Amino acid sequence: MPDRSTVSSVGNCDWQAPAGVTSLRVLVVGGGGAGGGGLTTKHFGGGGGGGEVKDSTVSTTSGAIFAVTVGAGGAGTNHNADSTTVNNGQSSSFGSTTASGGTSMTD
Repeated sequence: MPDRSTVSSVGNCDWQAPAGVTSLRVLVVGGGGAGGGGLTTKHFGGGGGGGEVKDSTVSTTSGAIFAVTVGAGGAGTNHNADSTTVNNGQSSSFGSTTASGGTSMTD
């Protein structure tokens, strides 16, 4: 079974390729968008969009360092208010592989 590393805390860090590794399989997932807030007596808010998912193979050399970003999900949408960009999910990345965040629903 191949070795695995998981970075799941929101934020930035660096990841170093172990000795002898020449290829990496990376799964990068953008943060999800918040659901819509809904409107009183009209409708409930709809679900937000999921973050983009990228599954790719990356060539590397032993000891190479990759920048990693884990994007946060969108901030909750207020009831009776339209979504804004703070309600969208943030992008995530591993080196040059980037997955966009999901978009929040507008009412």
